[in-house]
Amino acid sequence: MRKFIVFILLIVIMGMIGSANAQESGQPTAPAPSQTDETALVVAPELFFKGQQADDNQSYDRAVLDYSLFILLNPTYSQGYFSRGLSYQSLGELDSALKDVSQALEFTSPAPEYTSLLYLTRAQIYIQQNNLDAALSDLDESIEAYPDSTESLLLRARVYSFQRRLDDAVEDYSSVIRIEPENPDAYLERGYLNYQLRHLEEALDDYNHALEISPDNIQGYVDRAILYNANSDFQAALADMDSAINLSPQTGSLYFIRGAINEQARNITQAASDYLQALSLGQTRTFTAPESATGSQTFTVQMDEGWVYHIPFEAIAGQKVTVQASQTNAEGPDPLLVIVDANNKPLVANDDSNGNVNAEIEGYEIPADGQYTLIVGHAMGGSAGDIAVSLNFND
Repeated sequence: MRKFIVFILLIVIMGMIGSANAQESGQPTAPAPSQTDETALVVAPELFFKGQQADDNQSYDRAVLDYSLFILLNPTYSQGYFSRGLSYQSLGELDSALKDVSQALEFTSPAPEYTSLLYLTRAQIYIQQNNLDAALSDLDESIEAYPDSTESLLLRARVYSFQRRLDDAVEDYSSVIRIEPENPDAYLERGYLNYQLRHLEEALDDYNHALEISPDNIQGYVDRAILYNANSDFQAALADMDSAINLSPQTGSLYFIRGAINEQARNITQAASDYLQALSLGQTRTFTAPESATGSQTFTVQMDEGWVYHIPFEAIAGQKVTVQASQTNAEGPDPLLVIVDANNKPLVANDDSNGNVNAEIEGYEIPADGQYTLIVGHAMGGSAGDIAVSLNFND
């Protein structure tokens, strides 16, 4: 389970930083042109508004052209550079975006919120360029200009989290909660950090707050389930995973998580059912052996994202079956094993064994004579590469 928790934490933290780069709904919007002093005049403001309309239609090349014409006529207006910088950012032209936002910062603004927004936007661009030190410097400036900028505080907390400056991150999340006590993301993300810091009661409080505010928050249920599982409260952990799956029944990763918890709780058939459902939802190719195995054998399967192998075998009641699946190199896939009966009923499964990513079903006693199927797939720790599989029968 340790590998799984570390994997989930990494996904979440990387997702936190990645979310700062999303441009669909979270892109800042520059304020409309206004006078920087009482004598200044805006020339051809319609060009600015045409640029905004092009941005709204995701016609970013057209927006860049409109903003460029506006800047040509209004070379000292910060908002023109800022808006064109956002369009460049949406196009992925980060150097041009950085240059424009930096130029926008050269002009004095009487509005601290606007100055804060400029620094925040440049910090987001620096993050896209993997320049976290420069991003942190700009986030400091953004927060100094407008201390109640929860967006800047959240992003700085996420960068701190990524840099493992957990205490600093917790402090920023706490500031966000002080300003916006109904912000579920702040509670949820602070809960992760409190979990990492082993402040388990505080983490549980944070998850509870997040779910009270946002009862349909799938990630909140998953996070709290991981915490309950770490404390061996399997019943509570499984209840939270049930809630998450009810909210998103087609998300395969949720079944992997519930399967891992069921496996730790020794709920063997439930774990097998969850793992089989996860493989079914994620499969992209299925391979079936042409003949049933009737004796012990060893073979290698090539694995890739969503690939699943079905290996039928004949067995008799009381016979014990041991299956091992292992990586052929350290960078290989994360093997997953499931055995089903002739009616495709899941019987037993395994993800990780002996503290590593390899999988093993040891000494499973066959309940009745008949045909069974060994299903080989991959779990969440990796998908590409070869898996060495051994199938052994012991009377």
